[in-house]
Amino acid sequence: MKNFIDKIMLELFSSLGDCEYKENLINPEEIDYKKLCKESRIGSAKIGYFTLNPESMNLKFENINPILLSKKEWIGKQHGEVFAEVIALYGNTHCIPGVEYQKFLQENPDKIPKELRLNELNLYYTPASIIGNLNKNWFTFGGVFSHLTWHVGIFSVENDWQENEYVIIL
Repeated sequence: MKNFIDKIMLELFSSLGDCEYKENLINPEEIDYKKLCKESRIGSAKIGYFTLNPESMNLKFENINPILLSKKEWIGKQHGEVFAEVIALYGNTHCIPGVEYQKFLQENPDKIPKELRLNELNLYYTPASIIGNLNKNWFTFGGVFSHLTWHVGIFSVENDWQENEYVIIL
């Protein structure tokens, strides 16, 4: 996990050289996405701060089928609003993965569940991980399956939800 996080951090913070970043093990229910949207809007996110879900750190992902969530009424809402709703509805009954699930998918293309390979235009979020970037905005991790490979990126919590986007829960 450390090498994967280091690679992501290097990409995000390359202009700072040896930027310090700090991982925080936090239950997703403790992430206040509505507050993060406001902080992102005014540029007050903590640079280098990111979260991991301790509940999903040691799961054997190859044995778990993901549940993909998307609703028409989410279209146009901020990602942060959608993630807050998903965590409130499912946080006590399902595992909300973070970047560790994206890492698993990227490193194990032969184990990517078929549900995540059906459409190369779909984007899949794992909202248990957030990260503050150089512009002091908050982001979460998302992935897409394209050309037999899983690609991971970061996406603003302020972005508007689109119809080809899904939240992954386990």
